[in-house]
Amino acid sequence: MNYLPRYLLFAMLCTYGIHSSAQKDTLSYADQFELLVAEMDSLSIFRLIDSVLSSTNEPYSELNIRAGYTSNVVSAGRNYGINQHGFSPGIAYYHKSGAFADLTGYWNSAFDPKYNLTLASIGYLGTIKNFSYLPSYEKWFYNNDTTATLSNSLGLSLNQDFKYVNVGLDYSYLFGKESAHRLIGSISGYASLKNVWIFDRISFMPSVSVLFGNDEITKFQFTDTRILEPRDRFLYEMSLNPVRIQSFWLQREKENDRIDSELLAEFEENLNNYGMILTDEEFLEIESKLILETKNNVFGLMNWSFNIPIFFTLKNFNLSVSYSYNIPKALPGEEFEFDPISYFGASMSYRIPFKK
Repeated sequence: MNYLPRYLLFAMLCTYGIHSSAQKDTLSYADQFELLVAEMDSLSIFRLIDSVLSSTNEPYSELNIRAGYTSNVVSAGRNYGINQHGFSPGIAYYHKSGAFADLTGYWNSAFDPKYNLTLASIGYLGTIKNFSYLPSYEKWFYNNDTTATLSNSLGLSLNQDFKYVNVGLDYSYLFGKESAHRLIGSISGYASLKNVWIFDRISFMPSVSVLFGNDEITKFQFTDTRILEPRDRFLYEMSLNPVRIQSFWLQREKENDRIDSELLAEFEENLNNYGMILTDEEFLEIESKLILETKNNVFGLMNWSFNIPIFFTLKNFNLSVSYSYNIPKALPGEEFEFDPISYFGASMSYRIPFKK
């Protein structure tokens, strides 16, 4: 089975946390970046159709036009309790020599403006029998965001086919003003049925992948714990997290009846007015007792992902529907254990081959 092209199979998955000391009326870049690149996590399944359903033993060039939808945008398997969905149009050109170029846009219902990112990539797909390698470079263009600290990615994907099973390893180095690393291991199966109803082929490719990455964890020490209530310390440290994490914590406290309605209303009002659950005055009062801040860049397991896609081929049209289930894992030192999350996706693509 010859996959075309392999970069569409293993999409880059990434998040990179940056905790600022003040969260204000709008999302900080740390919040925005994690949500922007999260869409590549959710929509990666859509890229499968370009490779699996375009398989052929005859080398030729191809233009591929596609559009995908996901019911939930996640970041390393996490959605932080935010109700959002994503849409992703794209166009790719694959040359029979192995070179390719791709342009993809990302639309997110939770953003303003909703169209928030354009990703351009180039690379080369090389094959040696059933083994393939794919070096690539990606550039991210943000819509109305001048604070981006990560805007480039260098990647290398290695894949081995064993007839009905594929094993892959994908590494990405993200860089700009900051840097981060992501490593994904994947195992997928493949099966297909030909000439079913109106379709030329129906294909199945269930897969499981594991994501490793790094994040920056911040810890604090205070002058005298006798003059600082444990509750105040916790609220201060919580206020340093991105807005969506604070909202996520409030939601969980409410669902588990661990916070009274009056205090919940106060925290929600502060979150809307100040971008954190404390007021500015409360935040600065506690901060005045802060004597030490330590930051550790931690690398570890971030997410397990299980995908069940079904692909329908009719001439040059490809349609996919998929179900994904994520089990996110907290890095050492992270505050939360995140609940598993699932979502559905759909995608349509049209192939324009150049066989002459």
